Amino acid sequence: MNRKYFLIAVNYIMLFLTAWLVYRGTGQGDGLPWLLGALAAFILLLVTYYFLYHKSGIWSFIHRKADQLDERELALAREATDTAYSWFTVISLIVLFLFGYVNVMPCIHIPLEALGRATRITLMSMIYVAHILPGTFVAIKEKSQIT
Repeated sequence: MNRKYFLIAVNYIMLFLTAWLVYRGTGQGDGLPWLLGALAAFILLLVTYYFLYHKSGIWSFIHRKADQLDERELALAREATDTAYSWFTVISLIVLFLFGYVNVMPCIHIPLEALGRATRITLMSMIYVAHILPGTFVAIKEKSQIT
């Protein structure tokens, strides 16, 4: 498997694992083992972020001003951000729908405190996704190897 695809997969898996472990750890009386697992997943998330987005230059590339890019780079950045924000809109709408659905279904009883924790953790995860999604599409589209 190509290294950049591996890093992308591990990065998103660690994001979801971190969110889930934080959710489980903050709702338990003895949540320390869950939170330690969340810390380990978060460290792996940071490591994959560093190699995939920072060291490769994707993060700085996607955040450069348009006048600093040549035509090919500008086309790549624009296509990546357009695709990323389209995907992010769909993801956000699905998340909003699911949270709204859980709130109005009488057969699903989730305590308000648990729903609040899930909402906060989901919001933090969505902010991260909004920032890295354009870089993810650049990494997928770009032919060069991620080091």
